[in-house]
Amino acid sequence: MNVLVIGGTGPTGPDIVTELLARGHEVTVLHRGLHEPPDDVLAAVRHIHADPHFAETLSAAVADTTFDTVVATYGRMRVSAAVLAGRCERFIGVGGNPVHAGHLDRCTTTPTGMRLLAHEESPKASAGSSDRARFAMRVREAEESVLEQGARGAFAATYLRYPIIYGRRSMLRFERSLLSRARAGRRRILLPDGGLSAYSRLAERNAAHLVGLVLDHPEVTAGRVYQGGDDEVYSTLQWTELCLAAIGFEAELVGLPLAMCRASWDLLPTGPAASQHTLIDTSRARQELGYTDVVRPADVLAEACQRLWAEPGELTDSPPDFAAEDDAIAGYDRLLAELADPDAQLAPTGDPRWHPYAHPRTPHQAAAKP
Repeated sequence: MNVLVIGGTGPTGPDIVTELLARGHEVTVLHRGLHEPPDDVLAAVRHIHADPHFAETLSAAVADTTFDTVVATYGRMRVSAAVLAGRCERFIGVGGNPVHAGHLDRCTTTPTGMRLLAHEESPKASAGSSDRARFAMRVREAEESVLEQGARGAFAATYLRYPIIYGRRSMLRFERSLLSRARAGRRRILLPDGGLSAYSRLAERNAAHLVGLVLDHPEVTAGRVYQGGDDEVYSTLQWTELCLAAIGFEAELVGLPLAMCRASWDLLPTGPAASQHTLIDTSRARQELGYTDVVRPADVLAEACQRLWAEPGELTDSPPDFAAEDDAIAGYDRLLAELADPDAQLAPTGDPRWHPYAHPRTPHQAAAKP
């Protein structure tokens, strides 16, 4: 097929191009031309330089060209869907999890935050006055604009929702902030809520594989929304441990409530106002498309962290507030020192109610009273 990839030079773009070429498709990438990543695969395909955020520039760039399939990963989705309507047989739009209610602002939902294991039909973001609410609504409107064009017969529409993307081209906000602390020699690192938050993630190559599977299954993907996510899901604490192990750095991870961790809020992938969990249900992609990971998350994370560690200039430009972090940890230490026996209080002994089932030592022994 003749495939146009809008935004082919971003985090997942080169891997998508590689995936499509491996499937025998003819690929054209459209991007602003502000940077050309040093990927050999991109040098082998045709480039169109245009700004996909505006109808006039995108229309002028594609002119009367038609495509079998468009994969739109960048720009304004409403603009791309409108301009390419009637110029392609299939349109695959790529958005993200902020479409879910409570994702960007956990206080807008009851119960608080995004629904655990949110699926494709879970409640969506609603209108609000904050910048976060407005952005979430744009994500929702972008998705709906593609599906509406598909319902009108402009093309066969499919929409993909990315979670947090990571790999060698991604922004890696969490990893950069964490490794900045390691680079500064911090042997005690403050983790909001003890790192118990959990987020769905998707390695760049796994994301590209999902796009390839959508192209492989036109018979089921028209009008469908699919959510992407790695097979393996980790808590923030586990993700932190994997990052530090990749660079051989040992540190004590100190956990405090979110409100007491202002100095380490930069370790929250979407900020302190967002949902403290963004776990999504990816079963539709697995059942209908046969999705499974093609790369292991731990391997991709290790490669990304080792690259950042080897190139200190890649770490965050604004160093964390280590003095404030030290103050928070010192307060934690003082609280522990004031407790007579913190271990006993955290794990009381001699309490028969911790496990409700009988373990008789003789036949027909009476159960202990609760």
